[in-house]
Amino acid sequence: MGVIADEAFDTTLEGLEVTGGGPGSVSCKLPVTKKLQNRYGTLHGGCIATLVDVVGSAALVTLSDKGGVSLAINTLYLNPMPGGGTVVVEAKLVKLGSGGTVVVEAKLVKLGRDVASIEVALRDDASGALVATGTHVKKLVGASDLSQFFRALEQQQQPDALKLVGSSLSSNQHTSSTMAFTMQRLNARVAAGRATPARAGRRLAVRVNAVGQKLEYLWYDGQEGTAAKGMMFNEMRSKTKCMMQPIESLNPADFPDWSYDGSSTGQAKGNNSDCIIKPVRVVPDPIRGAPHLMIMCEVLSPNGEPHPSNTRAQLAALINEKVEAEAPLFGFEQEYTMLNKGTGTVLGWPEGGYPAPQGPFYCGVGTNSVFGRPLAEAHMEACLAAGLTISGINAEVMPGQWEYQIGPVGPLALGDEVMISRWLLHRIGEDYGISCTFDPKPVKGDWNGTGAHTNYSTETMRNPGGMDAIMAAIEKLSKTHAEHISQYGTGNEQRLTGKHETCDINTFRFGVADRGSSIRIPLPVQLKGYGYLEDRRPAANVDPYTVARLLIKTTLL
Repeated sequence: MGVIADEAFDTTLEGLEVTGGGPGSVSCKLPVTKKLQNRYGTLHGGCIATLVDVVGSAALVTLSDKGGVSLAINTLYLNPMPGGGTVVVEAKLVKLGSGGTVVVEAKLVKLGRDVASIEVALRDDASGALVATGTHVKKLVGASDLSQFFRALEQQQQPDALKLVGSSLSSNQHTSSTMAFTMQRLNARVAAGRATPARAGRRLAVRVNAVGQKLEYLWYDGQEGTAAKGMMFNEMRSKTKCMMQPIESLNPADFPDWSYDGSSTGQAKGNNSDCIIKPVRVVPDPIRGAPHLMIMCEVLSPNGEPHPSNTRAQLAALINEKVEAEAPLFGFEQEYTMLNKGTGTVLGWPEGGYPAPQGPFYCGVGTNSVFGRPLAEAHMEACLAAGLTISGINAEVMPGQWEYQIGPVGPLALGDEVMISRWLLHRIGEDYGISCTFDPKPVKGDWNGTGAHTNYSTETMRNPGGMDAIMAAIEKLSKTHAEHISQYGTGNEQRLTGKHETCDINTFRFGVADRGSSIRIPLPVQLKGYGYLEDRRPAANVDPYTVARLLIKTTLL
């Protein structure tokens, strides 16, 4: 068939037959011959992964005029199907008799401008028991002739149809991206009350299906970064909802509201403690894999009105036609500091002492200059896999301090994505045994603080002649300095001292390429005469919804 290259690895899938397809979906069938089995007579785990790869790629080209490049496959095997006989420790594979048939279906669940996500699953056609599921996320590159693909499917010329898929894939160029793939071996579930898999002679079939979905509901309690909750550790909140019937959507309106005990989060009294969490943003779960999702929520009071801690609602109420016409964009530079679990000392610092003076650590490389890179990289990969607009990462001035950037995005997306990314940072830190803090000054003395510089622009600023709008915005910001500072993060006075690339907290000034100013105009912006400004005042623990609200309120309303 077309996706199989002669004399190459894919020849293991000879006999793969297209049985159906349409926009966003492809179904294939593959006889489980002896060469597809491992020594125990079970379907080889590598074959399962290859099926998800190949058939998932076929589903992609049914809707996209681009092909895709896969960069990494990460598999997780759980339990074999009962009646399979032998459990293999390395893969825990499904027992399939010689001559059985694997039926694979793939469905394109999300097609973006640059990335597509395809769900693939395999199940026992006779019993309905799920064998494996997978998610294939691909960077879109290249091109394919979709009209020929559909024409070949309609005429049941499956090899020709898959040749087009193979042609598209073979033309792809290696590109920087993330391919998150989770293969889950599940407990076999017998359909229609069957206790054991049914057999038809010596033939056994495996078909795609999906079961069970975990939804991680995330929210913030309004006390992050405050003395009430603790300056050093200010993690968000979350809990998991299980759905027996997966919701195949990323639209927040398709997911149910939920509630939690607000008296345990400082948001309600015990005699009326239920707070409502309402979904506002849904993204793929990069930790659990498909079909699981993470859901950013806003908090409502029992009467359905926004809770006082709901700063997202305050921002949304400010966005009118005038604001929308200016299409404000934000880029958020989230700094944070990694700490050793338990001791609270900065990661990489000598026990009971201090490292060398600041200088070699910023954007550094090597074991003597950079500490915590595995966590920073894992967090970046998770943000990419979740579809967040992460722009990059870098080691910061103080050793053990890092930064990642979210944006450019609109105001509500800014808050949603920063909050999700913060939750991911704390959650992945659990796996590495590293705590992360947004404290503006985690180490007193001659060390840089931790901020959240916010780049901001409007449509007028971004067009030729926009420097006038930038200067007008700076003039307005100078008159509301105290209001902004009062809401730009707790403990910010320890960071904004006039030293370590900051302006004194009681002073407002701007400058071109001046990192000691309150508002910086980047040199390229000055040279072009249009672009954006950088507000260097927000602390790392600032509420991103509040930053967006204040900048819009001051400069546009």
